[in-house]
Amino acid sequence: MRAIKNLRIGLKLGLGFAAVSGVFILLVVIQMRSVDRLGELQDESMRRSSDAVRIMETAARLQSLYTIAADAIINRNFKETEKDLRDYKQEMQKDLVRLAEIVDTPEERADLQKFEKTYDGYFRRIETDLVPFLKNVRDQADQTAELEEKIEEIRLNREEAIGLLEKILASLRAESVEAEEAFEAVRARAETDANVYSAVAVAVAVLLAVWITLGIVRPLSRVRRFAGELAAGNLDGELDIRQNDEVGQVARAMGQVAGSLRALMAEFEDVARDVSLGRLTRRADAARFTGAYATLLEGANGLAGVLTGYLDNMPMPAMTVDGDLRILFMNKAGAALGNISPQQLSGTRCQDHFRTGDCGTPQCAGKRAIQSRAAAVSETEAHPAAADMDIRYDAVPILDTAGRVVGAFEVVSDQTEIRSAQRTMRRLAQNADEIAKRLSVAADDLTRQVEESGQGARVQRDRAEETATSMEEMNATVLEVAKNAAEASRLTEETRSKARRGAEVVEAAVAAIGQVETRAKALRDNMAGLGRQAESIGNILGVISDIADQTNLLALNAAIEAARAGDAGRGFAVVADEVRKLAEKTMQATDEVGQAITAIQNAAQVSVEESRLAAEAVEKSAALAKESGEALAGIVHMAENAADQVQGIATASEQQSSASEEVTRATEEINRISTQTAQAMDASMTAITELSGLAGRLEQLIAEMNA
Repeated sequence: MRAIKNLRIGLKLGLGFAAVSGVFILLVVIQMRSVDRLGELQDESMRRSSDAVRIMETAARLQSLYTIAADAIINRNFKETEKDLRDYKQEMQKDLVRLAEIVDTPEERADLQKFEKTYDGYFRRIETDLVPFLKNVRDQADQTAELEEKIEEIRLNREEAIGLLEKILASLRAESVEAEEAFEAVRARAETDANVYSAVAVAVAVLLAVWITLGIVRPLSRVRRFAGELAAGNLDGELDIRQNDEVGQVARAMGQVAGSLRALMAEFEDVARDVSLGRLTRRADAARFTGAYATLLEGANGLAGVLTGYLDNMPMPAMTVDGDLRILFMNKAGAALGNISPQQLSGTRCQDHFRTGDCGTPQCAGKRAIQSRAAAVSETEAHPAAADMDIRYDAVPILDTAGRVVGAFEVVSDQTEIRSAQRTMRRLAQNADEIAKRLSVAADDLTRQVEESGQGARVQRDRAEETATSMEEMNATVLEVAKNAAEASRLTEETRSKARRGAEVVEAAVAAIGQVETRAKALRDNMAGLGRQAESIGNILGVISDIADQTNLLALNAAIEAARAGDAGRGFAVVADEVRKLAEKTMQATDEVGQAITAIQNAAQVSVEESRLAAEAVEKSAALAKESGEALAGIVHMAENAADQVQGIATASEQQSSASEEVTRATEEINRISTQTAQAMDASMTAITELSGLAGRLEQLIAEMNA
């Protein structure tokens, strides 16, 4: 069964229609063979009837030989008698040849051999015994006893020969009865076979139609539901279709799409988690994916690089550290303090780079921010490799998705020049107080702008994740839906084509059954012709009966004349009596032949009736074949229902449109936030410029003081 499921849909349909067509072809072949067998049995019955007529003709010919002998006794026209005997011998030889062709059983052949011997003795007694005896008779009265003896021997030979013919005739009649019984049995079996095979054909057609349709519609329905779940963003659905046909291939492709989407989402989640934990240089591995997936990851990596570049290009040092204060990210300004690259600082402790007075003490702002889960600030001296400097650094805690503190983000401000100015400005405290306050305000503005930039970066990161998800769903689903729609359309058209081909096969089967019906009607007409021929034979027998009546009348007249002649006419009276007996037996034989002809006519009528029943059985077969055609039409309707699945896929396409709109909105939001980030950075630059101006004014004051 699994091997059948794995067959292509077109091959399944082809095998189904081939099975139905095979059953119908088998039905037609069986019906044709049955009709052929019925025809053979009818031919056998007709042949046996014709053979019976020939045997009866031979029996009548034996009677005519006896008539020749009687004519020789009465008329003594020996030349005419010899001519009649020669003609009779030729005709009888033909009869013997026909009889040899008729007999077909060992018993019939043995009886025929006995008949030939008896006939030969019968003919020779007349030709070589009776006729020469009559030629040599001088005193008929003296030879009467011997003549009666010869006539008696001839009569016995004739009766023996007729008895053998009747035995052969009885055998032929028995064979005719067997043929009729076989005809009836074959007809009944043909009708039963037609009903059974027609029912089987219809059942097979219906079962195959239901099985093939369910094998296509059910998996397609599951594929449609799975595609809808993908369109709705559910990547955890399962599509369990274990078959290797086109539907199974589509299902596996949909499953692979879901797997690729899950892998893509996992990669996004890993990158987002690492970035949120402070590993700002973490990027997605686009090499693991291909096509649009790789393009999407590369775009996300590019966006993350842009956002990280904002921090990397800040003029003041900035970094992220983990819970153990190991550096996760350091921008260019911070790395430049130690004359080292940012990559070399990754994983090292921040105290090994800045070497501040707060390092390793409770005053460390990074440690306080981690412990208090709140922002912390501190001022101290730092001794990086490049210089000794006074710094101010601000730290804010970094939280993971569960709300746990996993590190801190620190921004370092170089306070060396400010501290120097403060020492000088102690003498100018009153004049520098306002400037110092404004400088503090500007520094606060700068800090706030930087914080807003960080917040914008986080929002952009979230929107980028949403955009990636929506883009991935839209691209994959739209492509698969289009592919599934095309495949479903092709399968629907192929199903409709196969169903039409099955209908054509059924129409051909109906046409073949119509030919069988025509042959059955022709057989019925032939049997009617046989009845008419039997009636013609009956008419001929009527003529023979009339001749026998006249012969009987002549024999009676001859007996009367012989009685008048007295003793001289006694021998003639004997002959007249034999002629009368011969005439009576001829009439009796004619009656028997008439009865046989009547039996043949009855058998012909029965055969005509059976042929009619056979024709009706064929008509029933044609009707059942027509019903099978209607069943195939139902298959066409079921195949058209498969088109509804295409509509379901179209609905999934509409859902993809909604996902596309969501991507558009998310992209617009990212653009807006990017604009805000740029504006915030511009504000930061303005604040920094203002700080620079204030520093210039301080320098002027210091110059005035020095002057």
